[in-house]
Amino acid sequence: MQISKWGLPLVAAGMTAAGPAWSNEVSQAYVHAAAGFSELRSDDGLSLVFGGERSELRAKFDRGQQYGIAVGIEGYELDLELEYKGLRHDIREPGATRAGSDTLDAAGPFINVLLPLRDSGDLRPYLGAGVGYIEGKTDAAKDHVLGVQVRAGIACQLSQNFQVDVALNYLGTERMQLNVDQSREGEFSVDYQSFNLGLGIRYVFASAAGSAP
Repeated sequence: MQISKWGLPLVAAGMTAAGPAWSNEVSQAYVHAAAGFSELRSDDGLSLVFGGERSELRAKFDRGQQYGIAVGIEGYELDLELEYKGLRHDIREPGATRAGSDTLDAAGPFINVLLPLRDSGDLRPYLGAGVGYIEGKTDAAKDHVLGVQVRAGIACQLSQNFQVDVALNYLGTERMQLNVDQSREGEFSVDYQSFNLGLGIRYVFASAAGSAP
């Protein structure tokens, strides 16, 4: 997948606009952790290039795991957070990759903006978007690419300090180009688009002024 030339600027513009939305209101720091399942779209399978000739392999990826650890600031209109996200998928036909690995890992930092929808009492539906820098790797090769993600979820306020949430997340990157061997004659590449479902918990360091409305 090639990220649209407008994708990153639009996400960045949203993050720039986030500052005024929470800086003048009651704000509180929080930590968040989440884990769940991931489906890696593999319609294009894997692509190998040797001696200038491309070979498309229809290998598939099994359902994988995803996790995220984040710190952020919870404001009145928007939440701003720094997240480290990781994903792992088993390759169903590992011998076809020539990469000496049966897994594909992707991990890296993201800056996210979350928009809570606060009209539902203890239930807080929210939307989010982020931009990050992902390292994709097998046992024998790796690449670094830009990525974007969008999220839709619903959080439940358990107490003043604790929330739990369920979220759907889409993450896409530039096409990963992984060198297969030291001679650099071959290239293993994959169109990385994952769809994720996760369960998370957030701890809010409540201030004396209390939570923002």
